[in-house]
Amino acid sequence: VQCRNTQGNETCTIKTKHVVSTVGPWTDLLGKKIIADWKNILKPSKGIHLTLPRHKLPLNEAVVMADDEHQRIVFGIPRKDMVIVGTTDTPYSGDPADVTASSEDVRYLMGVVNHYFPEAHLQAADYLASYAGIRPLVRTDEATVGKTSREHTVFSYPSGMTFVAGGKYTTYRRMSQQIVDHVLNFFSGHEQLKFQPSQTKSVLNASCSPDELMRSRICLEEWSRQFLAPLAKVEMLWERHGADTYAMLEGNRAVAFDREYDVWCMEAKKAIQDTMCMNLVDFYLRRTPLFLSEPDQGIRFIEPISRVFAENLNWSQDELRRQLAAVQAKRQSELAWRTNLRGLA
Repeated sequence: VQCRNTQGNETCTIKTKHVVSTVGPWTDLLGKKIIADWKNILKPSKGIHLTLPRHKLPLNEAVVMADDEHQRIVFGIPRKDMVIVGTTDTPYSGDPADVTASSEDVRYLMGVVNHYFPEAHLQAADYLASYAGIRPLVRTDEATVGKTSREHTVFSYPSGMTFVAGGKYTTYRRMSQQIVDHVLNFFSGHEQLKFQPSQTKSVLNASCSPDELMRSRICLEEWSRQFLAPLAKVEMLWERHGADTYAMLEGNRAVAFDREYDVWCMEAKKAIQDTMCMNLVDFYLRRTPLFLSEPDQGIRFIEPISRVFAENLNWSQDELRRQLAAVQAKRQSELAWRTNLRGLA
């Protein structure tokens, strides 16, 4: 397999017995390139969510809003200081990398929310942000994507290539186990002995196990005193990182916690060092709630956060400028609906 590192553009060759494709909505695009008689298997569906400040829609628990006309439901889910509303379910034929929330998507969700909560008097300007994704649904005879099954399928080619298509985020661990079990059939019994039994039912991060969460929860006031950190910020870190919070505080003793962005700089350092976060767009959109929960999508913190990235990843000034521009470009494209819906109730 010829590989290219998109971070530095270096190439390398990996020798392997079997290759598994887990590229989600890109499955058909990849299949066409490497399988001569490939037939499209996906029926892609776009889904978007909106976020808004919780004080604008003060939900105490999740709500389900039925859309009888389209025979589907929309959720409103409170999360800290924001509420997440979604999702949509519409056909999509473009490049998955280009997916964004459209004005029509936003108008639809706003209509459902305003129907159920007319007293909230919500307008487009009340919404903080949006995010969009593609469901890699397996093609069926169903007339609409909404009725298309969310089940997954695993299949192989004699060339030593296995594909997985379909499925959803909430079943990824079951999918992973089934994929590995399927691929092991291509190995001899002797070769299979080299592999450990599936551990997919084990806790991924022991620091966030129920027992560790209970144990560490009672330590927060002590950690606050020990590291001279405001209790509210210690609690904020604990809610996101569990018992790992202690190591984060220990590794950032120089932080004075007198600036609003200090915690986010700690988050950036951990994301880089522990979870292979390599760029600012990834950090803003996927590693933290900044983009979705802040009125300015967290842009006011971008200078100190970008310095953490530059120092830890040895970015040049040119690379730093590219990273900053990428965040602004993503913000502009994802929130383009704001301009089109300005003033819409």
